[in-house]
Amino acid sequence: MLRVTTNLAIDGVRRREAPAELSGDDFPAVADVGDGLTLRLTLTKALRALPRRQREAVVLHYLAGLKHLEIADVLGISSGSVARHVHRGLAALRAQLDELAPGAAQVTQHIIKGGIVRVTTLPEAARLKGTDQLVTARVTGRVGGTALYTVDIGMPAVLKLPGRPGGEPASEELIGQEVECVVVEVDEEEQRVLVASVPSGPEEELYRRRTAFISALRPGEVLQGTVISVVPFGAFVDIGDSVYGLLHVSELGSVDHPQEALDVGQGVRVEVLDTSPVLERVSLRLAEAA
Repeated sequence: MLRVTTNLAIDGVRRREAPAELSGDDFPAVADVGDGLTLRLTLTKALRALPRRQREAVVLHYLAGLKHLEIADVLGISSGSVARHVHRGLAALRAQLDELAPGAAQVTQHIIKGGIVRVTTLPEAARLKGTDQLVTARVTGRVGGTALYTVDIGMPAVLKLPGRPGGEPASEELIGQEVECVVVEVDEEEQRVLVASVPSGPEEELYRRRTAFISALRPGEVLQGTVISVVPFGAFVDIGDSVYGLLHVSELGSVDHPQEALDVGQGVRVEVLDTSPVLERVSLRLAEAA
């Protein structure tokens, strides 16, 4: 219903004769942001200047009152991308408000709260776990030859890139760059925080398909897969839709190295032990012969 209503409203606006654009002269040099009409006009102009996705996300969240997951369903994107559009939209909105009417951003601070944060303690990280709040991660190094990176989010953390099995090297060099992430796992006993970057563009659709595939898996389900990588701690198995499950070495019997039991390209029947859609993680074991 929301999608239909939104489309009808957009069609209605498009059918209207486009009004003349407001110029800077239409606003006082120092706007009285306490004036409700002035504030409304200023907000409207600032919102119109946002890119379409940012405008949709900000309006649906702050004016329609939808949660990020609900907005993701409406717009057909991931909740992580909704978070990115909201936060970037807010930053641009504040800049627009300051330019159009100095002081407006402060007056509307209760409406346009948000932004990308830094995390300095484990309790702070734990509160953000499972939310769509973006954190800034500065990449400081690589964990061995894997697709995992050490990062600084205000405290040490580990970054997981989406859509890559743990043993597959990353295709891009990230060290020294800043990445927008969400907190996905906090182990207070081990003093460890795991963050994941938010996919965008074509990668986003693949991410949605993978997480939907993993969400549908159930422990005990038997699948046919193909070994794509053998590492010292086990093997990664392609179980479909670019989803890679880990077959741990402990599930392979008394072998010193997984290569003694498995070869790359080998077909295997595996049983699902556990899943985590957020981490894109699937734990497997060899299935008993039929």
